[in-house]
Amino acid sequence: MKKKPRMTAANPVSRGTGPLTLAIAVTCLSLPPSAGYGASVQAIRTHAAYVRPMKANYPRTCKDVIAGMSGLCVLASTTPRVKTRFFLRGVKGTSSNQPVTPNAFTRLAPGDYFLYTEDDLDQLHERRIAISPGALSIVQTATLKFNPAGKRYFRLQHYQDVNGINGRGCSATVMKQGVRAVLPGNYQVNLVNDKEQNQAACLSGGTTLNAMAQEGLSVNTRKVAAQAITAENSFRHPNKVSSLASISRFGADIQQLGLLPQWRSFNGIHNPQHTPHDALVLSGVGTQNFIVPFKYRPKKRECGISLGEAGLTAHVLMTDCTFQGRRLTGFRVNPGSYYTLNNRHGKTAIEGNYINNPILVSGINFKGGN
Repeated sequence: MKKKPRMTAANPVSRGTGPLTLAIAVTCLSLPPSAGYGASVQAIRTHAAYVRPMKANYPRTCKDVIAGMSGLCVLASTTPRVKTRFFLRGVKGTSSNQPVTPNAFTRLAPGDYFLYTEDDLDQLHERRIAISPGALSIVQTATLKFNPAGKRYFRLQHYQDVNGINGRGCSATVMKQGVRAVLPGNYQVNLVNDKEQNQAACLSGGTTLNAMAQEGLSVNTRKVAAQAITAENSFRHPNKVSSLASISRFGADIQQLGLLPQWRSFNGIHNPQHTPHDALVLSGVGTQNFIVPFKYRPKKRECGISLGEAGLTAHVLMTDCTFQGRRLTGFRVNPGSYYTLNNRHGKTAIEGNYINNPILVSGINFKGGN
């Protein structure tokens, strides 16, 4: 058995080493340097999960807290009410499977503990907490509401870069619908046909979401079709050989840049949000892609603003923009750290990635979809 919030220990977002998860691989023509550029892609439609923000009410603290006594307070939503059960075990094996009631004070001896939910979800992702003498430790949760998906089931798992931790695969839980509390972090949602689906299996495909502390997300399904970047919305170095930029930590050389209006799904990377945004696609060798969603501002000198999501701050992504009518013909990509989704691990990861140098783009013809 096992506040819009900032990026904190309670709201972990990777800065390039990834927490989380991919969408479903779609059939595209393989064109150098990456699939999906200038290709005539068959509109393959598939069901995928997406999320909407949802109001969730959390208490400020737990009831029956005893001043000066060491213990734990796990805060969970009261509206909608969650019934998720949590347990503790001592890091040194001093206790095992001690129940923890959300929103109620749990008296504990000082020491280090692992916190996890009652099902298999946290089996490989227990949260380590420290209880100090005479102090109250507070753990904030996020709330996920799963809405019916026809005959399909939702399979929820923590994001993992690799398929298996210490040879133990992946841990997940399968449900039809319902409201549950989760520890903050990155998660992958797949749609499966069998409620008994092997919960230790590591699935590719799916939709990545970031669950922030004291946030509510409503999980729904829709059909999405693979998108392609047209030739008029793609750009390479004028000599067709040199890279355009690099992504820090990965050493990933960006060979091609593209713009997608109303991005929903590109090369298996699904947009987890209910509202589509235009997106800047930075592509490396093969099918490696970094997607930067942005708010497009036609006829503005600063025409692209990155999204402030998953604890990451919005920034001016595109400046020095030139137009012909309402169509964007050129711009400068500014170096900096941006909210991105990528398939570097063969899964869609939500990460904060740094573009190391500016990119001067010309000769495009982008209308935008916002």
